[in-house]
Amino acid sequence: MFLKTRGIVLQTIKHSETSVIARIYTEQLGRLSFMINGVRTSKSVSKAAMLQPGTLLEMDFLYQENKKLHYIKDFKRAHVYQSIPFDTRKSAMLMFIIEVVSHSLHDHEENEEQFEFVYDQLAELDRSTVVNAFYHLQFLLFFTQHLGFFPTLNHSVHNPVFDLQSGHFCNGNGALPNMMNASESAVLNALLHSTPFEKPNIACDRQVKNNVLEKLLQYYALHIDSFRNIQSHHIFESVFA
Repeated sequence: MFLKTRGIVLQTIKHSETSVIARIYTEQLGRLSFMINGVRTSKSVSKAAMLQPGTLLEMDFLYQENKKLHYIKDFKRAHVYQSIPFDTRKSAMLMFIIEVVSHSLHDHEENEEQFEFVYDQLAELDRSTVVNAFYHLQFLLFFTQHLGFFPTLNHSVHNPVFDLQSGHFCNGNGALPNMMNASESAVLNALLHSTPFEKPNIACDRQVKNNVLEKLLQYYALHIDSFRNIQSHHIFESVFA
């Protein structure tokens, strides 16, 4: 059957001299793979540009339930990025979000509310005037609300450290492998009470912020079996220096 839906390009792989296979996160059916013919020709440069990771699409495609590859009839941009392509920080955030989302999904896993969250975050990133240096951490945290392992809001003097395994703050040993120490846990708690795209009132050095990022990625890996090592986050060390 033919379907019309929005999509977010996650990855594009060359298939032949003129074709590609694109993995696209769709609003109606989750992550799907598509064969797209004829986009690697001199006459199709504009179409090929629409298949860059992070592009927001409107698409018509033929869906066949038992097929691994589906065929797109037509696609166009649903939102034309005005600032992301020209802003190094925003581009780094986009790359990071797409990599995290791609590793967090399963094929044919429908969740329109989750899709809407990711779609809106990318569109808002493009519209925002200032890039909050904590935004990638905020995205990781608030995305867990849709993935099913949002941290418990129980930080206190009696529960000063965060347990990555349980998702709770507790009175434990922050030096253990699956725990955040007290400083990292305090930053996490402040982020949990913040709003994306608004800079949180957090005073911490770069090392603590980097540690929180590494621990949050570890948190994802503990709760999503298929979650692999994220590579794009290393760029933050130079972009936000």
